[in-house]
Amino acid sequence: MTSAEAGKDQHQASEAYLAAVLETAVDGIIIINRRGLIHSVNRAACRIFGYNPDETIGRNVSMLMPSPYREQHNHYISRYLKTGDAHIIGIGREVQGLRKDGSLFPIDLAISEVRTNGDISFVGIIRDISERKEMEQAIVTASENERMQIGQDLHDALGQQMTGITLLAKTLERKLRNQKSPLAEDAADLAGLAADASAETKRLAHGAYPTELERHGLISALVELSENLHKLYRTKCSYVGRKEPVNLDRTTELHLYRIAQESSMNAIKHAEASEIKIDLFLDSGDLHLTISDNGRGISIAEAGRKRGMGLGIMRHRANLIDANLVIDTPPAGGTKVRCCIPGHVKVSTGAHSGQQGTRT
Repeated sequence: MTSAEAGKDQHQASEAYLAAVLETAVDGIIIINRRGLIHSVNRAACRIFGYNPDETIGRNVSMLMPSPYREQHNHYISRYLKTGDAHIIGIGREVQGLRKDGSLFPIDLAISEVRTNGDISFVGIIRDISERKEMEQAIVTASENERMQIGQDLHDALGQQMTGITLLAKTLERKLRNQKSPLAEDAADLAGLAADASAETKRLAHGAYPTELERHGLISALVELSENLHKLYRTKCSYVGRKEPVNLDRTTELHLYRIAQESSMNAIKHAEASEIKIDLFLDSGDLHLTISDNGRGISIAEAGRKRGMGLGIMRHRANLIDANLVIDTPPAGGTKVRCCIPGHVKVSTGAHSGQQGTRT
């Protein structure tokens, strides 16, 4: 056997070994060319998306993406090849995949570039994270249910008892004053403390679960949140967003409300803000929630180092509803938290969008 033949055999063996590795990999692996056409796909990727290999080879990889990403994909590749500006190359991220049956599901996607013989290919490694997302949502739902139960117990049980104690203390004060007893002032102090405790109980009950969200939807709850923050912390807080409800499911409404609540409390406790504005608006079908303050400002890096900032929880909530969360310091100062749900969000015609609405 000549050296050329030996080299050819070694090359073929190497290719066969590589093909075997790709075929037995647990994660889905898809290789596309510079035009976005699928060159090869392994068994795991076929299983994840529900296709046979011959149904994908030679077709554009955008077939595995929902709109609007499907229409934008070729533009991303073209821009990268022209400018070298990588928005997704070398970066792992969560995106939506589109199965053969038309169903959407969450995936972890990592894309790398491979250059061979002067040509460029792109390798995508895909992992179906549906079970993980479902588990995360179940944990958050259980946590919210527990918070709701605590809030109801505080309001219904402890709240009523504190109200009763307040009334009894005031009655005792009145009787002691009629008797000109020196203990009347003590009874008045007791009534004042009981009233303060009753107000604090109501505040804690509302913080544990926003009843206004349950009754009248997200916008009404955001208005109430701003009013309560203004009353409790003497901070100028206002809701400046749209008045018409949007068609959201209750889970999405709850996560957006918690993001607004956490951001506002951060502005008060950590940024020492004296003014907060909560805005909710639609722009080209995308739903935007922004919380702006005039505090000392905080960078993402600094927020990551601060304990108790709740940034990780806010990001987690945003991920659960397929939203993008950005925190920055505008040139004018302060902090701006932006949460955007991409896609076409319909305007609700009902009184409370949370009752039966779904995001499309």
